[in-house]
Amino acid sequence: MKLLLAALAATVLALPAQAQDRAALERAKAEGKVSFYANITAIEPILKAFDADTGVKAEYTRISTSKFVATAITEFEAGKLMADVVQAPLPVLELLKDKGVLAAYRSPAAAGYPEWTRKDDRIQLFGIETVALIYNKERVKPADAPRRYEDLTLPKWRNQIVMANPASHATTISWLVGLKENVFKSEADWMAFVRGLAANKPTFVASFGPTPAPIESGEKLIAISLPKYIVTKAPAPLDWARVEQPLLGSPRAIAVAAKAPH
Repeated sequence: MKLLLAALAATVLALPAQAQDRAALERAKAEGKVSFYANITAIEPILKAFDADTGVKAEYTRISTSKFVATAITEFEAGKLMADVVQAPLPVLELLKDKGVLAAYRSPAAAGYPEWTRKDDRIQLFGIETVALIYNKERVKPADAPRRYEDLTLPKWRNQIVMANPASHATTISWLVGLKENVFKSEADWMAFVRGLAANKPTFVASFGPTPAPIESGEKLIAISLPKYIVTKAPAPLDWARVEQPLLGSPRAIAVAAKAPH
C-alpha cells in the first residue's frame, strides 16, 4: 500500500520511484488502481505516465477548492473516503490534517526537496500556484492593461471582471490577504482597494477553473486567475497584466490519506 501511494506522489512531484520498493509495487499492481483527489488541470499526461511506469491505473477525481474540505471530511467521517492521495492548496490540507484525514507518511521521492517544503510528517509542498490578472488581448491593448492592482478599481473595469468567489474560495481569500500583508502600505489602502473592486461588480464563479471562459469569448475583459491558462487554453487570445507589484500565489501540497482504500 505504501509503495503505491509513494509512486503516485513521486510521479506528481516529478521524481523517480524508488527501486527498492519493487516488491511492494507488485502487491499494488494486484490491487489494480489508486485514487487521487485534486483540483489541478492538465493532469492527464501525469496519470498516463504513472500508469505506464507502474502498471497501476490512477483514477483522478477533480474537486473544486471551495468544495474540497467539505467533501473530504464528510467522506472521511462516514468511513467512505475513496482517495489514497490528496493534493490541494496548503490551507486546504492543513484543515484536513486538523481533522485527522491525513496519514503520517514521508515519501522517499521528496528527499530532493528543500527542508522548508516539508511542513511536517504529513504534508509535502511541491509548488506555488501564482495568481495573475488575465485579459483578452484582442479587446484590451497591453498598454491599457492594469499596471497596479489598484487599477482594477477604475471605472473602465466595471462589470468586466471575473473572479473566484472570495466568500468560499480558499486561494482567492489567501490572495486578498496576501495583498494586505505584502503589497498595500496600510490596511486603509487595502480596504479602499477591496471596496473599489467590489464596486466594479465582478462576476463570481466557484473556482479558478471557470474564470478564463468569459475572457476567451470576449464576454468579459479581465479575470483574477492563473497564468497557466494562457498555455492550457492556447490559442485563446489570453495574456497576463505585467503589474509593477509582486505576483502572489498559494503553496500547493500533497499528502497520503489516512485509511487509504488501496
